[in-house]
Amino acid sequence: MGLHRRHKKWHCSYTVIWPDGRKERVRKSLHKSNKANAEKAFRDIMNSIDDGSYFNAPPPKMREVLDRYVVDVSSNHDGCERELEIAAHFYRTYGDTLVSKVTASKLSTYKARRLDGTIRFGKKKRAVSESTVKRELSFLRGVFYTAIEMWNDDDDWDKYFRINTQKPVTAVLKGMSDTEREKTVSPEEALALKKTLPACLSLLSSSHRKQGIGLASS
Repeated sequence: MGLHRRHKKWHCSYTVIWPDGRKERVRKSLHKSNKANAEKAFRDIMNSIDDGSYFNAPPPKMREVLDRYVVDVSSNHDGCERELEIAAHFYRTYGDTLVSKVTASKLSTYKARRLDGTIRFGKKKRAVSESTVKRELSFLRGVFYTAIEMWNDDDDWDKYFRINTQKPVTAVLKGMSDTEREKTVSPEEALALKKTLPACLSLLSSSHRKQGIGLASS
């Protein structure tokens, strides 16, 4: 633990024990070329650990976290467009809210109001299904999970998610179910299935025979 100079800049290393018991070895640049200034900066860090202010990073706004998730995560998903639609809902509802204020209680209210139609988005003038609300909340759960598991360095909102590991969405999702969907087949699709299904069953039967598996006859 202490100071060392590298590439004309002073760096420091120290060990910090977080309130939840996790021990972390930190090595970072102090961005100081003057030793006296570096020593003062290092003392400030040590004092902040002693008085607890080191662990009190201000929470970001939900908008900031959503911005990063959309760019870093959603953009790599096949369902990117749908995730952007969901993100837009939460921008409108909680965009300017501090992350610390997006609680299970608030999300429970959001769920209830989405289900009874009080909160509506887009052109729909009616309440949405439970499965729709579950997808929205599942997206938000992914945002919190990623922030807690991945974004906990100095540059990530001063390690806010390193100590604030609450996952408010989890409890709200409990008991929610997906609505079963029925697919209506058009005459054209039925004709296509009639042509392709026998060939598919033939291939499946051939594969099963090679593996010694019999298909039950109807």
